[in-house]
Order: sequence, then C-alpha cells, then structure tokens
Amino acid sequence: MCVGRARTAALRFFRTCLRLNNNNLLNHLKKHRVFLPILKLTLRESKRDNLLSSCCQEMFEAIRRVRRAWQ
Repeated sequence: MCVGRARTAALRFFRTCLRLNNNNLLNHLKKHRVFLPILKLTLRESKRDNLLSSCCQEMFEAIRRVRRAWQ
C-alpha cells in the first residue's frame, strides 16, 4: 500500500470515529492529541495531493458538525 493511500485511509478512520458520537472515544483522541498531526499533514500536503487535501477538509467539516451537535 502506498503512503498516500495509507494516509487517506487513516483520515477516513478518524472521520468515522467522529461520526460515532462516542464521548469516551472522542475524549481519548483529544487527550492524545490525534488531531494535531492531521492538521500538520493538511498544511504540508495541501498543495501536492488533492485527494488527501479533500479528505482533510472532510475531516475538519466532520469536526465542525460534531462540535455543533455538542453545543
């Protein structure tokens, strides 16, 4: 599996975790700062890989939706 596909699969996995609306899982992800490397990946790869950039945008959109649901 190439690196780009592995990164895309990882982003899809975390996006699915967000959609589960499991507070324990989300707190665990926040505690271990899982989203910081995703942000760094987005900044680093946004100009090179359109598929990865699109997945990152979908991830942040999912975060926004989850935060709205909690408020």
